[in-house]
Amino acid sequence: MRWYARTFYTPLHIVEEEVPLDDVLRTWFEDQFESLSEEGRLDEARRLTETPEERAQREAEAKRENLEDEEFYARFKKATSDKKLTAPAEKAAPAVSGAKKHIEEALAKLPEVTIQFSDEDNLPEAEEAP
Repeated sequence: MRWYARTFYTPLHIVEEEVPLDDVLRTWFEDQFESLSEEGRLDEARRLTETPEERAQREAEAKRENLEDEEFYARFKKATSDKKLTAPAEKAAPAVSGAKKHIEEALAKLPEVTIQFSDEDNLPEAEEAP
């Protein structure tokens, strides 16, 4: 009911009192399915019409996949826990020193910038464009 009221800018009490529940539900399902691709609509229709056995099988498969992911992560974490992932010093140092040199050169080329706050009456007159 709240979704319908929010979406169609209708006061909640009017939706609850005057809009049939079938209309609210039909509109909600239309909105949900409208944003899906054709494949997504078919997948959702299959999910909504599956038998309890099919649902249990799908949920067991999802749980098995999740467990496999967690086991993989645990093995990966254990294998890399004692290793530091850093670049060798001989590769990192030239890049850093080269970058530092370029930064110093760029900073030397920058003009000095100053900001002066002034009252509007003290601003110089703008020149007319030719």
